[in-house]
Amino acid sequence: MRNITRIRESSFEETVQKVISYLYASGDTNEKRSIYYDGWDGLAASAVLRAIAENPPPSLLKEFDLIIHVDCLRWKSQRALQRAIAEQLKLPRQLMAVFDKQDEEDDFSGVDEGSRAALADATRGIYQATRNLSYLVILHNGSASEPDLASLGVAQHGWFSSNSKSKVLWTFRGMLRLNPELTRDMDDASHFYLKSERPSRDNPYMLFGIDPTVNPVKSLRFLGLDHCKDSSGEEQEEKEQGRQPMEFFQSLWVLDISHMDWELDLIPGAIEQAAGSIRDVHINKGRIWGSNLAWRQLQNLRKLRVIEPTSSWETGNLDEFNGMEKLELLDLSGNTEIQVLPSLSGATGLKTLVLDGCIGLERVGTDQLPRSLESFSLDAGKGGEAKLMCISMAGCTRLTDFIMRGSFARLEELDMSHTAVKTLDLRNPVVEAPHLQRVILLACERLRAILWPAKGMQQLRMLCIDTRGEAMEDIPSSSKKLERHECCYANVAIVDVKFVQSLVTRDRSSSLPDLSYLGIKFCWNTNKFCVNLCMSATTKDYGHNYINKEKTGQPLVEAAAIPKASYNTYMDIAASKIPTTCSNEDISAMQLQPLDFHVEIGEGTSTAAVRSRQGIEAVTFVMNRVESLHLHDNFPITTVIPEHILFPTWDTEATVMWRGLKWCRVERCPKLNTVFIIPEVVSYHRELETFQAADLLTAHIIWRRQRPPIRRKPYIPEMDDIDLGASFGKLRSIHLHYCPRLVYVLPLQWFKIARQPYFPNLEAIHISCCGDLSQIFPMERGFESREGVEEFPSLKYLNLYELPKLQQICTSRILAPKLEAIILRGCWSLRRLPATNRDGGRPPVMVDCEKDWWEKLEWDGMDAGHHPSQFAPRHSMYYRKPRLLRGSVLR
Repeated sequence: MRNITRIRESSFEETVQKVISYLYASGDTNEKRSIYYDGWDGLAASAVLRAIAENPPPSLLKEFDLIIHVDCLRWKSQRALQRAIAEQLKLPRQLMAVFDKQDEEDDFSGVDEGSRAALADATRGIYQATRNLSYLVILHNGSASEPDLASLGVAQHGWFSSNSKSKVLWTFRGMLRLNPELTRDMDDASHFYLKSERPSRDNPYMLFGIDPTVNPVKSLRFLGLDHCKDSSGEEQEEKEQGRQPMEFFQSLWVLDISHMDWELDLIPGAIEQAAGSIRDVHINKGRIWGSNLAWRQLQNLRKLRVIEPTSSWETGNLDEFNGMEKLELLDLSGNTEIQVLPSLSGATGLKTLVLDGCIGLERVGTDQLPRSLESFSLDAGKGGEAKLMCISMAGCTRLTDFIMRGSFARLEELDMSHTAVKTLDLRNPVVEAPHLQRVILLACERLRAILWPAKGMQQLRMLCIDTRGEAMEDIPSSSKKLERHECCYANVAIVDVKFVQSLVTRDRSSSLPDLSYLGIKFCWNTNKFCVNLCMSATTKDYGHNYINKEKTGQPLVEAAAIPKASYNTYMDIAASKIPTTCSNEDISAMQLQPLDFHVEIGEGTSTAAVRSRQGIEAVTFVMNRVESLHLHDNFPITTVIPEHILFPTWDTEATVMWRGLKWCRVERCPKLNTVFIIPEVVSYHRELETFQAADLLTAHIIWRRQRPPIRRKPYIPEMDDIDLGASFGKLRSIHLHYCPRLVYVLPLQWFKIARQPYFPNLEAIHISCCGDLSQIFPMERGFESREGVEEFPSLKYLNLYELPKLQQICTSRILAPKLEAIILRGCWSLRRLPATNRDGGRPPVMVDCEKDWWEKLEWDGMDAGHHPSQFAPRHSMYYRKPRLLRGSVLR
């Protein structure tokens, strides 16, 4: 063991000055860079260091250019220590923001706080700030190892430091003092060890400032009794003569009883006198209560610990702690016989509640807990004997530390609504809850992660999460109906898209049917589920556009009026008067109901914020399972899924292909430029049936293809044969309204297979008020059909309204044999209609349009199925004012 220098000064002030003397370069520790101070066997070491840091003498200020005081006795992580040093150095805000950004990323990823390492950017910044300075670091170390400040960026001698006077003065926390074995591993040339000489054991009273010549009973503050027993003779004598009055109880502050039964037989009035003085009561494997003691009588009590009592105490009195406003800590660990938790709502100052080992409790409810609670711990052990069926912490708005461990064989419901919990840990072997069916976290604004067991919770029936701070008033009634049908219902409303990581689990060890190449699956049973995922910072639009459905999977369609134009050439004609034979279901703007897996992206959120690999993989998995998507009122978003998620920097076999998406609605996103970016080597939108877009002021294109980077492998395991022809194979309708900068909708050149049509099931195209639209489906050269004609075999309805620049529907000519109705207004640049090839006695196609536009159309002739006789034009008599030329301006 290394030599330890002992300080013999007796007073605290003298000890501080003595420690300071070892910090000067001219002293005995000139070559010692690290000085460890142990205090009086660990006592008062931090107090000495704090006194030096808070009141350094002028000579010490001259000795060092900088004094850095870091108190990390409550140890968190290396990163927290690095942040504390950076704050002392007052590093630039942009560098401090790196800590916030990475901590937030780790919060959503579920990274344990103790595992968070130092940041490289901060290490460089700290080194630049300290390398040319002489400094003194005063560190209260709460970790279990020697601090390695060099790894955090603090420039030390031998690390190219220009000043060799720099020193580190540090200590361990009291109960984790420096291990003598650890000193053998330290460099004796650079380390110096100090400790204060403890008082003589022959006079232990000096430790407490007690004069043994004076009777201390009347001023006794602390009483600790461990394994104490009354002798048989004294016990009999007390019975005969009566117990002596316990005068000390009147002045006592702390009572610590361990391994003994002691029924306090207090004199009349003793409790009333002690109520104003006693603050802490600790009972471990013992007992002090009797018929004349009630906890609520001790109104000044701050801490009460009753751990594994030898005799159960009465809890049937539900107001046991009523009025104990100063009680801050209540520890009932090991009370296995407690079945009903006493009401603590009257203990309005209670901050910490420990119920470890209370396996007899059947319920922990909101009505039993105060709102002031900040920390809660319940460890049921591994025996599986816990009787708890429900744990509800709802309404404990200050609760930040929630610990649940052990086996909860009967637990069915966990409600953490309106709490400040950041992470909910349900992982095995931390928690075993095989019958947990309902997890509710409404109005949990600070919630960042839920850690599930590796294989999820397949028995889960209800998952309700709202991190926006404005929770719904109650659990939706539809969730209760689905729960009765053994269907998992997940209603999730989040502000940050990164929280999506908490909806999935990773199990790379087993073969999974869903995205097994990532080892990702949902935390619930996906055979029967209904998911409503809302990503928005506000609740004002959430849920108002949808009608509750009794049966999942059946979309409800409602008719709506033709969209109002931003500019109308025909102000004297009401939209409702425009003749049509088209069904409302096919051509009108539809009110769609969310399907079994619905995602809503609203105001204040964006997928662009997801940057980590774990987050990107989770978003990719979830988006490929979405069935209905509603994106609305989102100002910052420029595309639904940005390129860094579609094409990550690492080699991966996954990308967002929207495999399950059936309908999509996008509206009121003023910065949206491209709705969907499509990797050109994969099948895309295979299930999409309906697409709607409205009020996209800057959108130039709806679907834009993009070639993946060369580093990325295009192989998709779930698609042995990449059938690009399946893209958009089920698309039935396209509805676009007021996208004034839209140039085209969808290029057709990359997913054409042989002679298959591009859109075999497309029935309706409805586009209005898109002033810059020139082509709907453009084609590059070399991809046109050899016959120069592209067939739309199912197209029935074509509704084009106020598209002044539209020249072509498609670069090639169009054949639509099932075409039934066309409605056009304000499409003055369009010169051709689709060919229909009407035969078999079918009625001609109804065309509602302007008369002068009809007269200027171009035709290919009867042989091409493109002749005016195959159409039935209908012209309004009032489409323009008499004596007014089209395009004229009144002055």
